[in-house]
Parts: sequence; C-alpha cells; structure tokens
Amino acid sequence: MLLHPEKAAIVTMTVTLLHNFLRASESSNSSYCFPGTFDDDVNGEYVPGLWRKQGDGSLLSLQNVPRRAKDQAKAIRETFTEYFNGIGSVPWQHKHL
Repeated sequence: MLLHPEKAAIVTMTVTLLHNFLRASESSNSSYCFPGTFDDDVNGEYVPGLWRKQGDGSLLSLQNVPRRAKDQAKAIRETFTEYFNGIGSVPWQHKHL
C-alpha cells in the first residue's frame, strides 16, 4: 500500500491515537496488549517490557519499491542550488565552505 506523504502522516497519527486510546482505556487495555508487554514505571522503578526479549524477528521485513524519488530529489537539489547561489545568496556564505 503506497500513500502520498500527507495521507501517510494522517494514517500514522490516526493509528497512534487509536493505540494510545486502547492502552489508556481500562476496558480494552488487557485485551489489546498483555500486562507487561510495554516498558512501565512501577513505583518509580523502570520495568522493561516483554517486547525487548522478542529480538529482531518481531518486525516484518520491508520490501523495496522502485520510485522516482531519486529524480525528484535531484530536481529539488538543483532548484535550491540555483536559488542559494543566485538571488537567495547571502554575503557571508562563501566564507563558510
């Protein structure tokens, strides 16, 4: 599933909000995640969560997806280069190279 960056940001914030709500809700906390899953603070003492013992195998590997970002990034860099070496330049910039 590929999303535009703006939509991906909205999805990320929404999922984070839902996650925080489920963790804070007394009625769903124990069914959403088992007690001890996440790091906790018990009477001022740090208690590491069980997720830390799972290792790297708990995350799915990501698939590389070819995109045109390289060409777009190059075009943006060229635009900035022209601007900052032209009308956007400041008198002191070449002293700090």
